[in-house]
Amino acid sequence: MTWEQRPLHLLVFSIIKRKKSLSYDELLRDVKRLSNNEISENELRNALIKLEYWEKIDVISINEKHIKIVLRGT
Repeated sequence: MTWEQRPLHLLVFSIIKRKKSLSYDELLRDVKRLSNNEISENELRNALIKLEYWEKIDVISINEKHIKIVLRGT
């Protein structure tokens, strides 16, 4: 087994940058597919928090079950 050397927040940002806007569920699905299901939801949330803190993305709560992630500046 080989381990991905790339930090998770960079993987997440590359997906968001490519799609510009997506739902949390869609992002989770893409991250799990690219990491062979080795990334937990907690790890994904931590990466999103970093990116939002660094003002790279906006995380928008549409309702209790739907979250939208948007690349800033688009």
